Amino acid sequence: MWAYRVRGRANLYLKTSGVLASPRGVCYSDGKVYVADFVQGQIYRLHDSKAEETPAAFLLLEDSFALECVSH
Repeated sequence: MWAYRVRGRANLYLKTSGVLASPRGVCYSDGKVYVADFVQGQIYRLHDSKAEETPAAFLLLEDSFALECVSH
């Protein structure tokens, strides 16, 4: 999965690789990025940073396809 930094000097960087089989939905809330993986039936969580990381399993959800984050 690639990420794009918008603020400051724009840059494209690799966030994670080899973990997500079929990412379908993504949303952002409170400094975290959440990604739905349809094939694995899992929602993964990553930190909002440039550092490459392995996503943490956040929620098991079969056929997860789309996400919506609501921040307060």
